[in-house]
Parts: sequence; C-alpha cells; structure tokens
Amino acid sequence: MNTIYELPHGRKVMIYMENNRILLLFTPLRPGQMPVVRHNDCLGWLFSAVWQGHIYYVYENFGHQILFGCLDQEGARVVLSPVSDRQMYEAPVLHPVGGQLYLFYQQCFENSQRRLFMADPWHPEEASCLWEGAESRIYVNWYELGEKEFMALSREGEAAAAFVWCREDRQYQVWEAEDPSRMKAERDQWKAKWDQASRDLEQAGLREAQWKQEGRELKRRLADTQAKYASTQAQLASAKTQYDQLAQTARQLQKIGKHWRDKYMAVKDREA
Repeated sequence: MNTIYELPHGRKVMIYMENNRILLLFTPLRPGQMPVVRHNDCLGWLFSAVWQGHIYYVYENFGHQILFGCLDQEGARVVLSPVSDRQMYEAPVLHPVGGQLYLFYQQCFENSQRRLFMADPWHPEEASCLWEGAESRIYVNWYELGEKEFMALSREGEAAAAFVWCREDRQYQVWEAEDPSRMKAERDQWKAKWDQASRDLEQAGLREAQWKQEGRELKRRLADTQAKYASTQAQLASAKTQYDQLAQTARQLQKIGKHWRDKYMAVKDREA
C-alpha cells in the first residue's frame, strides 16, 4: 500500500514498495534526490498507519514472516513466523481501536481454512482469534457510529460478520442487528426526549427574552434614579450655598445691630 504522510514543517514522506524494496521518498524534492531504501526483502503485504504521531508499518519478507517497524526507529522485528509451509499469513493491517494500535491478520492453512486474528504488535504472542471459516480471503472494514466502534467482515461482496468494540472488556464482541420493535421503541423514546428538549429550549428562549426586557427596564429606571439623584444633589448644593449666604448676612446684621446698640447705650449713659 503506497501512502503519503504529512510531516512537520510542511514536509511529506511517501512509503511504497518497488522491486521487493520498501522505499521512502521525502519532499520537497531536490535535483538528483533518490528515495531512501528502508528494506530490500519485501515480498508483499506492505501496510502503514499513523498512531500517536509516529508512522508504523508491517510487511511480509522472503521467509513469509510478518515484520513490524516504525519509521522513527531502525529496522523492523518479526512478529509472525509460520511454523510450516502449510500455513501462511495474509493481509496484515494496523488499525487503532479503543485508543490502542492493533495488528489484524489472517492465518491461512493448506485446507483453505482461514482465521482472523487481532494482536498487540508489541506483544503478538497474545493474539486472539476473532473469526474462522473455510472460505476465500475476507475483507475487513472499520467504522464508527455514535460512540461505538464497529468492524465489519465481508467476502466476495457478501457480509460475513460484524463486531462491536467493548470498552469495558477491551475486546470485540459479535454484533447482531437489533430487534425492529425494540429499535422503534428506542427511536420513539429518543424522539420524545428530543421533543421535550425542543420545548425546554423554546421556553428558555422566551424566558431569556423576558429577562432581557426586564433588564432594559431596570437599566432605564436606574438611569432615571441616577438623574434624579444628581438633580437632588445639585439642589442640596444650591440650598447649602444659599443657607451659607443667609447665615453670613445674619452674622453681619448682628454685628451692625450690636454696634448701634452699644452707641445708644453710651448716649443714654451720658444724658443720665
């Protein structure tokens, strides 16, 4: 499988097979640039995938072994090795499931029996068999529906089996189509919840409009109150100024009255 991957700083790398060699070609291309030979023992089944920012790959070598490697590391290591010529490995694929990278592969026997296995590529000895049959090679596809991860198997254009990933057990379980009546009941239940949520949202919108109107009214009243307060403060300041002026005038009149009273008393004393 020839694949092009994005690298940091705008670069790209293409990993592909040519004449039993696995080659890497980096961009931007420069005059005279040649691809880098990663391996020269590739018989086929080259497959690569990105996981957690690293590019991993698998392939079959001349000894019909399946090798697993990472472009950020030197070389590749054997993860599957046939014990006899009567069994072979086909279609190795790397695919992340449940936040973990897994290796999926088919084991073929002389009697045309086939088995589909799933394994941790770092611990291939712990592989688990997901499916077995005596038909031709099967094709595997993955897809997500809602929060569920599904794996569908098909052969010669016909569905063979379907699995759903169980997060609690961290393994695939056979998935069967739901009963139509149960699906209708669940659909009606979700529709009722959706209708209620729509009504709640509509009510919330009306309440929000009401709150906005009340907020505008409160702002207007606050502005009126602030204006009245400012006017009252100005009136108080003017009244205080007038009071101070009247008080000063009263004090002056008191001084004048005392002056003339003193003179009157002095004249009266002389006449006596």
